[in-house]
Amino acid sequence: MGIKERWKDLTSAVLGAGMGYLTSLYEEAVARANIAVTPELAKVDWKTALYAGHFWPWLHYHYPNEMKIVYIVAGCIGVYVIYKYILKD
Repeated sequence: MGIKERWKDLTSAVLGAGMGYLTSLYEEAVARANIAVTPELAKVDWKTALYAGHFWPWLHYHYPNEMKIVYIVAGCIGVYVIYKYILKD
């Protein structure tokens, strides 16, 4: 594997991480907006949020850093797989 291929692999991973980070920031902003509209959502447990249809905002509100990590890793893997196996050169 040459330098050009490694550079493309690294670029796709960095692009995926950036997309994941931006998506997590957006989701966190949506979660904070939902909590501002319905403050009771911040006080409920995960089951109640799941049954009410507000599980993702609840998750992003209570665990923002963990969700950023999940989105960044998923973005890296997703863009790398798309680049490597679907958009072959």
